[in-house]
Amino acid sequence: MIIKCQERLCEAQEYAATLGDKSLQECLARLESWEHDGRTVHLYGDFAPYSFGFSLYGPDGQLIMNGGLLYHGSPDQSCAVTFNHDDLWQTHT
Repeated sequence: MIIKCQERLCEAQEYAATLGDKSLQECLARLESWEHDGRTVHLYGDFAPYSFGFSLYGPDGQLIMNGGLLYHGSPDQSCAVTFNHDDLWQTHT
C-alpha cells in the first residue's frame, strides 16, 4: 500500500485506539488484501476528518477502482450514507 498521507493516518489510528475501535485497522487490512497479482492500493487524505480516499491500480498502472475509507463517527462529515452504525470506519466503493 502506498500511503500518501502518513501523518493523517497516524492521527486516525491513534484516535481509533482511544475509542477502542478496530474498524479502521480492519478496513486497512481489507484494502491490503486486494493487493495481489501486481495490484497496488494508494491511500490519500479526504476532506472529511479521519477519512481517506483510495485507488486500486493494476500492474500496468491502470486505475481499476477508487473509493473511500470513511469515518462515520461523531460528527459524521463524510457526506456518505451508512446503515451500519457499529463500525466507525467503513469502505465505500
